[in-house]
Amino acid sequence: MARRRRPKDVTRMIHETHSLRREYRLRTAIPGKKYIEVTFPFEVVEREARKVNLTVEEFCEQYTAVALFDGFDGVFYTFRKRHNGTA
Repeated sequence: MARRRRPKDVTRMIHETHSLRREYRLRTAIPGKKYIEVTFPFEVVEREARKVNLTVEEFCEQYTAVALFDGFDGVFYTFRKRHNGTA
C-alpha cells in the first residue's frame, strides 16, 4: 500500500518545486464583509483556459476559483467549472 502524503509534505513539495512565483497585494472586497480579493496572474488563467480550449474571457465566465485550505500550511487555488452559470 502506498504511503499517504502528509499535508505538510504537500506544502513542502509546492515550495520546493521550480514554480513561478509572484506577490500580489490583498484588497478588501466588500467594505464591512469578511472577504478579501487577490489578483491571479493573467498567464495562470490563460494557461488554464487553453487547457479547456477557451478564451480567457470564456474561461472567466464559465469557471470559478476554488481555495483549498485548513488541512495544510497556506492555501492552494484551483479552478472548477460552474454549474448552470453559477459559482
